[in-house]
Amino acid sequence: MATVNRHHDSDAASLAVVADYLTALMTKSSDLVVVTDDQGVITYASPSVQHILGLSDTSLVGTRARDLWHPDDKPKTAGHLARFVARTSPGAIANVRARHNDGTYRITEVTMTNLLDDPVVGGIVLNARDITERIELESQLMHAQKLESVGQLASGIAHEINTPIQFIGDNVRFLGDAFDGLLHPGANADGADTDYLEAEVPMAIEQTLEGIDRVATIVRAMKAFGHPGTDEKAPTDLNEAVRNTLIVANNTVKHVADVTTDLGDLPRVWCHPGDINQVLVNLVVNAAHAIADNGTAERGHIAVRSYVDGTDAVIEVTDTGCGIDPGVAGRVFEPFFTTKEVGRGTGQGLSLAYVLVTKRHGGSISFVSAPGKGTTFTVRLPIAGTGTRRHDTPSIQEAACPA
Repeated sequence: MATVNRHHDSDAASLAVVADYLTALMTKSSDLVVVTDDQGVITYASPSVQHILGLSDTSLVGTRARDLWHPDDKPKTAGHLARFVARTSPGAIANVRARHNDGTYRITEVTMTNLLDDPVVGGIVLNARDITERIELESQLMHAQKLESVGQLASGIAHEINTPIQFIGDNVRFLGDAFDGLLHPGANADGADTDYLEAEVPMAIEQTLEGIDRVATIVRAMKAFGHPGTDEKAPTDLNEAVRNTLIVANNTVKHVADVTTDLGDLPRVWCHPGDINQVLVNLVVNAAHAIADNGTAERGHIAVRSYVDGTDAVIEVTDTGCGIDPGVAGRVFEPFFTTKEVGRGTGQGLSLAYVLVTKRHGGSISFVSAPGKGTTFTVRLPIAGTGTRRHDTPSIQEAACPA
């Protein structure tokens, strides 16, 4: 009998040690673990909720998990939970904002595990990781990359603005001289040539207005491209984003290639406009560089096409450049990978485009390429603003390059 008791005491002591160990892990964990029933009512919250959300674990028991989320995120989490309970969802939830006790919201990355059939747990396990600082840092890095792109294009943009400014100035000086001649005809022995002025003044005014419109167009495109944006998606005209991109990158492109566009009738797409501007300018500038590197004296061709395919808006950027070597095709989306010489490429353009399209928008980015003939990059964005797609496998083949 004493032997049995000793075994019982030993088992109890072992269980106590394990329980203390697990409690310490849960308390110190940087992740929050919450268990709910199939209705989303919390039955357990790990002690880490104190340092993550400033709440006590006991205060959450009996409340609904959805009450922790930002009001705008509640429908999303409710839908995920319902599909997950019905076993029609893979379990992952998009980033969700969780309310801190101080009234602020923390961005959490939430995943689910269905343990409703587990005899011990009997619930849905939500693992929430605080990624607020990571998201803020990523946002800062993305904006820094955007500003870097603007900096690289700055001299070309300045040239684009300088040209219309010069003939605006020339025309205004001509109009000033003409007006002075009309006011003071005696100062000039010949007087004012009214027939000449009648022919030239309207042309000078028209050219001046055209120049002002050109400068205003460039400034609007720069404003749209350089705007830091927000964390909220907005309905966006992707065709306008394409037009702005071609304006901003014009001085880089016009020396090496002609550009054509085939922009379809797109609905407004829910996205982060600044992100898409960044993606497009990276693809267009890369296309121009690929054409410049083709080693021929002939001008290249860049074609930009947009269309709707099912629930996606699609943008294709095709060039007649040097193409992508099959040996590096699998690495083009890697951070810091570049085949360009030092000072011409940082290796961040396509890597950032991949992150912005797939991680921020649930879309995909892929390409087909024929070495020596050209490349087509295809960006697919869910029109409704939600998706789970990742980039397709790149392929080296005969690209549909423009003639």
